[in-house]
Amino acid sequence: MNQDGQFVIRARGSSAEKMDARSLDDMKFLTKEQKQKLMNALKKGEETSLTYKENGQEQISIAEPIGINGWSITGAVPKAVIKQRYSQTAIGVSAIIFTALCIFLLLLYQQQKIMHRNEKSLRNLAYVDQLTGCSNFSKFLLDAGDFVQRTEQYAVWYCDLKNFKYFNDIFGYKAGDSVLQALAQQFKKYENREFLFCRVSADNFTGIRTYDNRTELEQWFDELAGLRHVDGSDVLEKDFIHLSMGFYCPRTGDEKRSINDMVNRANMAQNSVKQLPGNQCAFFTDQIRLQALKETEIESDGKIGINAGQFIAHFQPKVNIQKGNRIVGAEALARWKHPEKGMIPPDEFIPVFEKTGLIAELDRSIFCEACRWLHSYLAEGNQPISIAVNVSRLGLLEPDFIEYYTKVKEQYQIPDNVLQLEFTESLALGDDDMFNHIVRILQSKGFTCSLDDFGSGYSSLNVLKNLPVSVLKLDMLFFRKSVDIKRERIVVSNIINMARELKIKTIAEGVENTETVDFLRAAGCDVIQGYIFSKPLSQEEFGCLIREMGDRAMPLCGEREDTNEK
Repeated sequence: MNQDGQFVIRARGSSAEKMDARSLDDMKFLTKEQKQKLMNALKKGEETSLTYKENGQEQISIAEPIGINGWSITGAVPKAVIKQRYSQTAIGVSAIIFTALCIFLLLLYQQQKIMHRNEKSLRNLAYVDQLTGCSNFSKFLLDAGDFVQRTEQYAVWYCDLKNFKYFNDIFGYKAGDSVLQALAQQFKKYENREFLFCRVSADNFTGIRTYDNRTELEQWFDELAGLRHVDGSDVLEKDFIHLSMGFYCPRTGDEKRSINDMVNRANMAQNSVKQLPGNQCAFFTDQIRLQALKETEIESDGKIGINAGQFIAHFQPKVNIQKGNRIVGAEALARWKHPEKGMIPPDEFIPVFEKTGLIAELDRSIFCEACRWLHSYLAEGNQPISIAVNVSRLGLLEPDFIEYYTKVKEQYQIPDNVLQLEFTESLALGDDDMFNHIVRILQSKGFTCSLDDFGSGYSSLNVLKNLPVSVLKLDMLFFRKSVDIKRERIVVSNIINMARELKIKTIAEGVENTETVDFLRAAGCDVIQGYIFSKPLSQEEFGCLIREMGDRAMPLCGEREDTNEK
């Protein structure tokens, strides 16, 4: 339609074509005002719309300028059609909005679910021990705080598995994990409002429980100790692992003490019995606290002392009583020359070092000292002399044990069969195959291996039968505890005779009197080490003694009372 209201082009089927309308004037259904409005819009080139009725049906007409020759496009649509399309559009939009809302709610639900799962995972990481599934120490501290608020009489306990590191090294970590899981299951059987527990770390557990008297706690410990094994496991045949447990029973006035402090005191109590054989429990006392402080100081000073070279080797002579009482060797014993406290007795620091693991470092330090002395002694043109050094359980289980000792031996150019490594019989009772393998490797490297303190523990004839040791050391202090000296000497004589038939030399240590020397000589014992001949000597004193004695017999020193020199 042009600006004069004339139809330029008519769409087929349109109202204008049906009416054969050539101009706006021909559109009879429009009012005069509507025609005038449309004409004004056409002349001005503006968009406009009209609503009118055609054949009784309400129509909506729109004129839209196209920018060419002043033309505009016009068209009409029934209003009912527009309403229908609008409804359809509204329904479609509503459907889209609803779908979007559902997707949004679903995503929100999934997000909440993920957040809840993550929160649960974080809570597990923060408060659950991953191996056993029980509470960890952080969760225990929270729960124990509420526990002590509602309970009047309670005891805090701390539990440790003795020899657990050794068990892991022998049977593997999988077996060790099974032991920890089984122990945690035993504790879970007691768990309720009056019993809480957690795994602190490694093989350490702690907990808190109510009680009426201390006897009740001791009976509970005995019950627990009898259930420590893993059902169906071959470790049932090996009685390695024992429990040590400490109890701290708060007294009046201890209400303000922290849970952490109570746990530490229970730990002090269990540490006081950890080195004793079998299953042991103890109750915290002020004496235990003072001893723990002393041991902590010894441990701290010991670490410094080893690095600073404060530990020196003293030598206690070994005398062959079958060959004219001649000196044939010595045992290197650790002595601590503290710069401020002077000489510290071995019985004060050795147990602490065994408990804290420093004993392995001390073993190596004394071994190096002995090798240095031997190297200097042999460099002077002297004949080789056997020097024995102690090897602890922890030292034996070090990954580089054989490599380290062999390297030091070669570094100081020590001949074969001069250095003797002494192992306690408890090592041999652990795993025969492993110990047998280690001993044979050491022998191939030029070491002599001996079994120390035979008779002081759970001695077994299988040890003599199965292990390729060259020397057997008898602990005479143990044998002297017997009530019947005649029966004692029968046992000792037969052990010496069996060792001789197995081509194993015997050494008796801790010998104090001439009567015992005469008995051992008659029984066929090869060597004696004890105060009856000499106390442990400094390296200089021992060197002088060897030069002085030469091939002469070592005189007896008489009976001595103090023989605590291990």
